[in-house]
Amino acid sequence: DNYQFSTAATFLAEMMRDNAELTSASASAGSNVEVLALAAGQGRFVWLRNKVNYSVSPTLTMSGLPNGTYIVKYYNTATAAWYNQQTRTVTNGTLTSSVGTLTATQDAACWIALQ
Repeated sequence: DNYQFSTAATFLAEMMRDNAELTSASASAGSNVEVLALAAGQGRFVWLRNKVNYSVSPTLTMSGLPNGTYIVKYYNTATAAWYNQQTRTVTNGTLTSSVGTLTATQDAACWIALQ
């Protein structure tokens, strides 16, 4: 199954669209979820990994964002399907977003872009 590689290529193409430099970004989603985040221009890529053997419904919090309106899109890495697209307004540099339910040991990816 190579669908995860094609999805990664899609994410990377979006991140590098404007030849922006990749930098670390600050994000959290609670103690049961490992979060890895990168910034590229006005976009953010987040990987969320459920570290426990039961379902969790975390809230993603990302700081250091310019104020504005953002599109937040989640991606189920097991099924290769987008889910839970949201529009969020940032007024104090911090974005919060409901991830949805992550089943035991499930990963999800997230793309956040300034609209």
